[in-house]
Amino acid sequence: VTAITYAEKAVELDPNSSEAYLQVAHTLGRYAQTLGTMTALSEGYAERIREAIDRAIALDAQNYRAFLSLGAWHSEVIAAGFMAWLLYGADEDESLEAYSTALELAPNDNNVHFQYAVGLLKLDEDNLSEALAYLESAVSLPVGDAYGEIVRGKAKAMLEEINNR
Repeated sequence: VTAITYAEKAVELDPNSSEAYLQVAHTLGRYAQTLGTMTALSEGYAERIREAIDRAIALDAQNYRAFLSLGAWHSEVIAAGFMAWLLYGADEDESLEAYSTALELAPNDNNVHFQYAVGLLKLDEDNLSEALAYLESAVSLPVGDAYGEIVRGKAKAMLEEINNR
């Protein structure tokens, strides 16, 4: 809750900051995860998160992390079930389009490849071969910081898990 307050304060301080709105979406999303899907949906978190993501994109159409978040929003809502999908207007094609835009904007970011793979698997297990290709890319792309190494480790672990099924 404190993180949400700080993110909302950042928006107050700079209402034209795409990153501030993106942090609102992220903090709301993380908090919603602690509540559980049905509670979070019933308390309006899906709408608030989507509004913040849309605002982030409107302020900066080059913010690839905002497109990653939009793709994830759609895939999370779809994964929540048919009623959530209907109520909130989540759409598989829009999810894939958002991930694709993020990939176009940041083709060498291993987190984009990793998140795309995760989203594909949430949408449909039939996307397995495409998801595996993105996971392989997430592992093989050069990284320049600790976060990139963390993402690489997560991608490796996911590949191992999938290959050991």
